[in-house]
Amino acid sequence: MVCQMRVNKIGVTAVAFVVAFAIGMLGSAPVSAHDGVLCRSSRWTCDGNLGYNPNRAYWRQYTGHNCTNYVAFRMIRDGAPRNFGPFNGNATVWDDYFKRRGLKVNQNPRVGAIAHWNGNEYGSGSGHVAYVDKVGKNWIIIDEDAWRGSNFRRKIFKHDANWPGRFLHLEKK
Repeated sequence: MVCQMRVNKIGVTAVAFVVAFAIGMLGSAPVSAHDGVLCRSSRWTCDGNLGYNPNRAYWRQYTGHNCTNYVAFRMIRDGAPRNFGPFNGNATVWDDYFKRRGLKVNQNPRVGAIAHWNGNEYGSGSGHVAYVDKVGKNWIIIDEDAWRGSNFRRKIFKHDANWPGRFLHLEKK
């Protein structure tokens, strides 16, 4: 009886070790844009409660949870014109709009720039935009909102497949 209890105890300990090891291995997976979520909220708290009003249309974008209205809010908060536009609520047209206005569109992230993905990038048919909040040597931290009802703060590494296709700057070329 004592011998059987020791075997069971050793078996339980072995199973616990294997489970702990497996969980530890999962936690060491490489970081991607989806794994790089630093904050997720449905109430716009990931940006430090900067005052986004989802019932107001910024740059004539759609109200509520969406990337374009949120980025327009952040840009206005940084001193951008309140009446920039008009362009529709789909982020896919933003890079073309900036180019037609002679504004910088390039591969250089800077704090205050707009991270931009076209419809075939980042898994969105309508494209996507996010506010660049921090820039490191090979990474950025973005604040973003999504029509699915959440806003995020993410860290994206340059080698990640979800690195923005381009960055939009409110300054002339």
